[in-house]
Amino acid sequence: MDETSKSNPKPLMRKPSFWSIVGVQAVAYVVLVIVSLLPAVAGLSMDRAFDAGTLCPVIGGTLLVLVFHWCWPFDGLPGLGWFSRLFSLAVGLTSVLFGWRVLTVADRYVTYRSASVLWACLFGVLMTVLVIVGFGRQMLRRDRSHLIVTLSRCIISGVSSAAAGGWCFLPLLFLEGRDAIDGGLVLEYTAACVFVVVLVVAIGAIGPRWRGDMDLTAPRRWVGLGLMPVMLAGIPIFMGTLAMMFPLNW
Repeated sequence: MDETSKSNPKPLMRKPSFWSIVGVQAVAYVVLVIVSLLPAVAGLSMDRAFDAGTLCPVIGGTLLVLVFHWCWPFDGLPGLGWFSRLFSLAVGLTSVLFGWRVLTVADRYVTYRSASVLWACLFGVLMTVLVIVGFGRQMLRRDRSHLIVTLSRCIISGVSSAAAGGWCFLPLLFLEGRDAIDGGLVLEYTAACVFVVVLVVAIGAIGPRWRGDMDLTAPRRWVGLGLMPVMLAGIPIFMGTLAMMFPLNW
C-alpha cells in the first residue's frame, strides 16, 4: 500500500509555461534524433549487441525512461506512489531492453521484421499487464477518491513508458532511407516518414495542454510531464520502421 495514497495532492506553486513544456520536448527530440543518426551518418556498426551503433539508441531510450521516472510528474497524488512509479519504470525498461534485443538479430529486414513483430506482441502483453495491475492496485486502496482520474494517469504513465522502446528503431528508419533509394522506393519511404512526423507532432501537441491540470504536476516535476509525449512518439517511429521493412524485402 502506497503511503502517498493517504496524502493529499500537493498544490502546484507555479504552473509551467507553454514554452517550458515545448523546450523539454525539443531538447529530448534533438538528443534522441542525434544518437539515432550516428549509425547512419558516422557509419557506426550495429552488428553486435555492444557495438556503438547498437548502443546509441538503446542508451537514448533508457535515459528517456529514467529521466521521466526521476522527474515523476505525479508525485504526491493519491494512489500514484512508489509502487506505481516502480512498476511503470519496470515496464519502460523491459520495452527498451527488448528493443535492444531486436537490434542484435543477424539478418536485416527478414529477421528484423520478425523480431519487430515480436516487440509489438510484447507491447500488447505489457498493456494487458498494465491494465490488470493498475486496476488491481487502485482496488487495493483504502481511500478510493478520484479513482477514475488516478487510474487513467497510472495507465498513461505505463503506456508512455512502454512506448519509449520504439525509439530503439529510429536508426533502422534512417538506414532504410539509403536502401529505399537504391531499391526505387523513394515515394514509399517519403510517405512513411511523413506519416511518422505528422503523428509525432500531433502527439507532441498534447504536452502543453496537459499543463492546464493544476494537480497533475508536483513542484519542479513538469519536466516529466513534457517527456510523456516524447515517449509516446516511439510508437509511430516503430510503425514507420516496420512498414518499410516489408517493401524493402519484396
